[in-house]
Amino acid sequence: MKKKFDYTGCTKHVVQEGESLFDIAQHYCVALQQLRYFNNVSKADFKVYAGKTIYIPKAPINVPVGE
Repeated sequence: MKKKFDYTGCTKHVVQEGESLFDIAQHYCVALQQLRYFNNVSKADFKVYAGKTIYIPKAPINVPVGE
């Protein structure tokens, strides 16, 4: 089930060719798990594709255990 977040006012990042979620997390100094959870990216593979918009949370978010 997709989580619903309010993305109003969040920074938007468009994934570039060859860029990973890890790269984006490092660039914005955000925890990888938080970025993954906030953007409903599968924890099985963490894959993002060129052209996908990734939202950067304005503040740390709580990632439930097992998510």
